[in-house]
Amino acid sequence: MAWTFGRRKRTEISSTDRLFGILKALGISPRHLADVGANHGNWTRAALAAFAQAKLTMLQPQRKLAENHRDQAQNARVAINHKVLGNSDALALPTFHPRDDSSSSIYSPGEARAQGMEQGEVEICRLDTAMGTRPFGQPGIDKIDAEGLDLKVLEGAPVTISRAPNVPIEAAVTCPSYPDTAPVIFQKMYALGFRLFEFTDLNRSPQSRVLWLIEAVFVRKDTALAAAATHYQ
Repeated sequence: MAWTFGRRKRTEISSTDRLFGILKALGISPRHLADVGANHGNWTRAALAAFAQAKLTMLQPQRKLAENHRDQAQNARVAINHKVLGNSDALALPTFHPRDDSSSSIYSPGEARAQGMEQGEVEICRLDTAMGTRPFGQPGIDKIDAEGLDLKVLEGAPVTISRAPNVPIEAAVTCPSYPDTAPVIFQKMYALGFRLFEFTDLNRSPQSRVLWLIEAVFVRKDTALAAAATHYQ
């Protein structure tokens, strides 16, 4: 059982714009996109600008970030879900990190106390549960930014992922505290019938510049998008 809040990426806007531009050039225009771990809402804003007819579902449980979502909250094309995502429908103890882009249930109670971070009981739900109650139907793109618990989100989303041709997802490279490493994520996505398509974030540590986290984009092998990306031209 796990849940996540999501991370804000330094290069999120430009790299995401590039991805959306590629999709549009290949004739792909999703009608609904899910932003799992929306944080400040930059990915959602980029999607709204790129796809004029698309609907967006933001999944971000940190209600303290509502001030950053005023524009989305007033947009009829956007639905905001404040429940916590995980691999079950239950209750969990969240850890509220001082940085709003790092809150996660990856911390044990002892680790949270040792670092002076607060915990509190909240309701969690599976992505399948959240999407089952959304007004926009199943999304064509599921962006998952789950603070080291991306596989747990996938476990709670067999229906949603099976219907999505495109999944950007975070993976750890040198980050030692995240169990969802790049090889693990790649193996899981290939087992689910996807293949690698693009990278939309290379997150490096501020001082050493080592590659800390990546965001890799996968496409389902049996889709028009995968077929369109088979020619070097």
